[in-house]
Amino acid sequence: MRDPVARAGLETDRHAALRARIAAIERNGGIRDGVRPEGKAAAVPLGVEMIDAALPHHGILRGCLHEVAAAAGDGACIGEDAAAAGFCAVLLGRLGHDGVGRCRPVLWCENRAASGRGGLSGGVYAPGLAAFGLRPEDLILAEARRDAEALWVVEEVLRTPTFAAVVAEVDVLGLVESRRLQLAAEARGVTAILLRPGGARLSPTAAATRWRVTALAAEPSLAGSPANQPASQSTGHPAKRPRWTLDLLRNRGGRPGSWHVIWHGPVEGLALRDDPGLPAKPVRRTPRFGFG
Repeated sequence: MRDPVARAGLETDRHAALRARIAAIERNGGIRDGVRPEGKAAAVPLGVEMIDAALPHHGILRGCLHEVAAAAGDGACIGEDAAAAGFCAVLLGRLGHDGVGRCRPVLWCENRAASGRGGLSGGVYAPGLAAFGLRPEDLILAEARRDAEALWVVEEVLRTPTFAAVVAEVDVLGLVESRRLQLAAEARGVTAILLRPGGARLSPTAAATRWRVTALAAEPSLAGSPANQPASQSTGHPAKRPRWTLDLLRNRGGRPGSWHVIWHGPVEGLALRDDPGLPAKPVRRTPRFGFG
């Protein structure tokens, strides 16, 4: 190109495009083409092709804020709260592994106030979480008295790259608080998940995803395959397999969706359950599978 003015204009455009690309990578936690600069996978797949395909990086994005909300309905939401907590445990179990056989600890912050408003009133039973692929030895439990304390715990954990992820039960969440958590998660690559109890006020937030979990009638375990089925704490027999409806309400950079899924256990994981015989209304008092 002989025209110096045109050549200078082209270089300016290239520089502007490069600056915009760098800014976009920085806003996305240093991710480029689905991989962080240190070579770690930026996203953790759920193992269900249709769900992973709906997510922008084919999985749950690390170093971001996510929300998991129990479906609200008339009457008690015990089943929904337990189902949402179970889905959080599934996510924690996957986020705790770095893909090369190493595990990092995760933290679960209970919240007395959220429990009193319909959350996990019985608390988290750590050994039962193994049914969802989350080993008790990888889990640290904390307890907050109110939402503000729970959010403070999350922010402190996000500043500690020793952890892989943190879950906290939070009822009320504003845009400013969620933005702070999102920026803190991006800075250190630690993933934050806020568990919203049934009936929580879901206002706009900075979360990368927002999931709504509805409990469905559990399915009996298959006979002859005890290896994949966690044993019931009370009977010693294989527990029933939880079924949920997962509604992806917010999906930054991707598309929303809704799926019926079944949890087969830590070995087989999640799978789609397209069953026309599903009840029209969710079952409220589904067994709690390690919670309570």
